[in-house]
Amino acid sequence: MVLTLAGLAFISWPKFELFQCRSVQSEAKAQLNHLYEAEKFYYAHHHSYTSLEMLIQEGLIKSNEKNYTYKTSHYDDKKFELIATAKSLREDTWAIDQTGDIRSIKNACTH
Repeated sequence: MVLTLAGLAFISWPKFELFQCRSVQSEAKAQLNHLYEAEKFYYAHHHSYTSLEMLIQEGLIKSNEKNYTYKTSHYDDKKFELIATAKSLREDTWAIDQTGDIRSIKNACTH
């Protein structure tokens, strides 16, 4: 059986799209982990969690919104949740909380 270049491209295209999707998601996961570390640092000094805006104002993080937008869902003395929502991927949202566990709310890469 002889496959042409077009045939190979047709067969491998779904895997390539999945690779691209997961590559973009790696940005969200890395940034959420960085935000988690900043929240823990802030908590160690203030005995309370804070908003994303305050972390930026305090100079603990820089605003980094290449493929995702980030926001604080909620925070108080005992817990916080940060959300990453994709700009280019449809239906792709990730979250992290005070436990440090990154979880998918909506995953655009699942088929």
